Amino acid sequence: MRNVKLLAAATILAVGASAASAQNQFEMFAEVEGWKVWKDNEKGSCFIERRDEAGSVVQMGLTADKTLGYVGAFTQAETDIKDGEIQEIQIIVGDHYYKGESESMRGNLSNGYTGGYFMSPSAQLLEDIAKQYVMTIFPETDYALEINLDGTLKATESAHECNQTF
Repeated sequence: MRNVKLLAAATILAVGASAASAQNQFEMFAEVEGWKVWKDNEKGSCFIERRDEAGSVVQMGLTADKTLGYVGAFTQAETDIKDGEIQEIQIIVGDHYYKGESESMRGNLSNGYTGGYFMSPSAQLLEDIAKQYVMTIFPETDYALEINLDGTLKATESAHECNQTF
């Protein structure tokens, strides 16, 4: 079991990055196997993003100081998420189990998205995300969220190249 912390990282959030790119903060670096690689010129870091058919968004990257990896999951679907609410979260990627806290975000995200980020110093989590095909997130609710990780190996390699440009 590894501990991770899900943080309300509205300052990192780039849901709707294409709209924000007009402000020159976000610049498209590449598109790789269904993932967009964004360059965050303000934070000096890059991240990958994919939207699914239902409009949900997943983002993964490194913090500006490159010491923590993060994963964000957001939806426009109706949820019972309350802004600032803290809850336990479990994440399974491959054979590894991660546990931490989630601080919910609601109302301050672009385009009405709700969700949150978790951050981890674990190199194993980042390796799992790159090499596995499904990540399952279990918040303290009666549902689980499955995230399709197809293409993350090449997308994270591209994000690494992008990070080298800073």
